[in-house]
Amino acid sequence: MVLQSSDRTLFAVGVMNASKVYSAVAFFCFGGGGAVLAAIWFDGKHALAVGIVCGAVLVGWTIGTIVPNRLLPRHPTVAVWCIELWILLPGAAAAAAAAAIVIIAVALSVPDSAPVQQKQVFSAYSVALTALVTTLFLKAFENADSDVIGEHVRSIFEGKYKTPGPHFASESEGEQWVYNATMGGLDGWSVEARHKRAGEIQKRLNQLIA
Repeated sequence: MVLQSSDRTLFAVGVMNASKVYSAVAFFCFGGGGAVLAAIWFDGKHALAVGIVCGAVLVGWTIGTIVPNRLLPRHPTVAVWCIELWILLPGAAAAAAAAAIVIIAVALSVPDSAPVQQKQVFSAYSVALTALVTTLFLKAFENADSDVIGEHVRSIFEGKYKTPGPHFASESEGEQWVYNATMGGLDGWSVEARHKRAGEIQKRLNQLIA
């Protein structure tokens, strides 16, 4: 019992660390992506900047939404990898918004010779705009793993394995891996937890078919 409890504690710590790393990387990529887009825009390559955003949205929608709908419910382990690319959709919006802040700030910048009041008004406007965009687009990526992608994966899986259905009997172990947030000592749908769930679901599906 002590060993089992210790193993679960270690697993929980590992999941937490992996989740933090996942969220930090997402925040850095999409926040920093805004600076990259702004630089491309200022270089006069407007079409390229827009194309990058549209391309990310297209990849995220196609691989993160359409493909999983075809893979599930039969291939959950492959589907969960594909669904994770869905994060490119909100990520592209966040990067575009971050780039817009920089572009607007530069476009509306006032010269050094401008009156002090005008500089203060512009400074206040820039702070307010930055706070708005950060709250609307970037704040969620501080916990992107569980709040953004984890919730999206959970909603898709729960929708594909609804009971009653041809997949798992009510209250079966397979159903529990889908709907029970703490099944197997897991905690929700963080990055390691959702891949563990997908693997266990795959095993139960294989048993049904065999």
